[in-house]
Amino acid sequence: MHTTQDWHNHAQFNMTQAMSSQKGANRQNSTSRAAHDETITDNLNSYNDVHSTMENKVKMSYRLREKLQERADSVENAIAQTRQNLAQLEAAYRAKDAPLQLCKWRMEQREKRPLREQVRDNVEVTLEAENATLIDTKHKLADAIKRTKNMITVLEEKLAELRHDIDQKTQALGIDEMCLRTTHRSYQVTVDQTPRSRSLAGSTRLPSAVKKSPQNQVQIHESTKNEVNRQQQALRLATSGANLEDSAKALREANAKLIMRCQKAADDPWQKQSVHCRRESTRLSICEGASRMSCEQRRQKLMAQSALFQTLGAR
Repeated sequence: MHTTQDWHNHAQFNMTQAMSSQKGANRQNSTSRAAHDETITDNLNSYNDVHSTMENKVKMSYRLREKLQERADSVENAIAQTRQNLAQLEAAYRAKDAPLQLCKWRMEQREKRPLREQVRDNVEVTLEAENATLIDTKHKLADAIKRTKNMITVLEEKLAELRHDIDQKTQALGIDEMCLRTTHRSYQVTVDQTPRSRSLAGSTRLPSAVKKSPQNQVQIHESTKNEVNRQQQALRLATSGANLEDSAKALREANAKLIMRCQKAADDPWQKQSVHCRRESTRLSICEGASRMSCEQRRQKLMAQSALFQTLGAR
């Protein structure tokens, strides 16, 4: 039979064991709570990173799309101006057909002159110069037309590339905006359904990011690098479009100057030819008048001689 002292010692031992178990349970509870709070913080930080990254990407996508759209509109305007310039070149090219045909017709007609009059005079020289000038201007205009058509083709290809990139960014932007809207809703559901420590209780803001693990840092670096490449590609595309517009503008200005030079080059031989034609016509008129006077004088002389012979014969 146990004594009272044995019962007291046994009770004391049980109390000591219970207190030790309670302290261990409290330590385990504190450890579990700390791990739970850390898990919640990491989870909320992840939502914070996703939300911030997505928001920045959406803003950047809007800016890139706006820049590309402005460049696409500018390239489209450059195409319209270049096509108008092409129409002017083609009109100038066709305008040389009638003067060239007239020049050739005049050269053919002058070959039908009497053999004695078939000399290489100033009119012939100016006709040959006009013919050579008109042919040369048509060749230059034809080359300019070819270059302008090639430029329009290149501009249209660049415009198609810009529009394709704009469509892709618009589609991606729609997906990113949908993800951005669902990110905060998912975060709020997590906050509502997950018990938090008092330090996080009542907070409606996303917590600040904590130090990332090496693996996360590598992933973030790679993601940042990809985003930078995406932005640089869009900027390169816009820059190439701007450079192409500058080339098209320079070509249009050169074509306008070429049209003026060709018109002046075609007008100069025509003016010289007109002067020489008037001079030649005046010379021929004088020669014809002199020839008529000479014939009249000879006729009168013959008539006088005939009258004299008749008088002598009557005697």
